[in-house]
Amino acid sequence: MSKVAINFKTDKDLKDAFYSVVKEMHTTPTSLFNMFMSHTVQNRSVNISLPQEKTKMSEQAFYEMINDSLASGLKPMSIEELKALHKGE
Repeated sequence: MSKVAINFKTDKDLKDAFYSVVKEMHTTPTSLFNMFMSHTVQNRSVNISLPQEKTKMSEQAFYEMINDSLASGLKPMSIEELKALHKGE
């Protein structure tokens, strides 16, 4: 699969705030945009939710959640496995 670059303009403050949130989520802007585009194509819809209150999971809470999931028997999944699961394969 060949890769292409997508360029668009946005407000600098919005971009900076977005990159900050992305960093807190331990991912990359590219990953989030790819997930957004894949979801939009697969579902022919855009789901955007705005939480009533701001919530922020600490890094420690995130890793505790992952460890609890693994302890309960869930196995780590690659992005390919998640995509296949999402498609019902």
